[in-house]
Amino acid sequence: SVFRLARCYVKGTAAVPKNEQKAVELYQEASNRGHAAATYNLGMRFKEGRGVQRNDQYCFNLFRQAANMGF
Repeated sequence: SVFRLARCYVKGTAAVPKNEQKAVELYQEASNRGHAAATYNLGMRFKEGRGVQRNDQYCFNLFRQAANMGF
């Protein structure tokens, strides 16, 4: 799944090099498809500034969206 591939890019594997920006793109794609955990993880990226510029307001919105999805 897109979510699992994003996690591979976060951690880096022998087959998938670590790439926070690619992880953000994939988390966004999974979030757009209604994946609650991806939405939360995307929020964490914006909270911590990992692969994106830190954005507390967008982070909060993503956390709220994930909660509304049942996360």
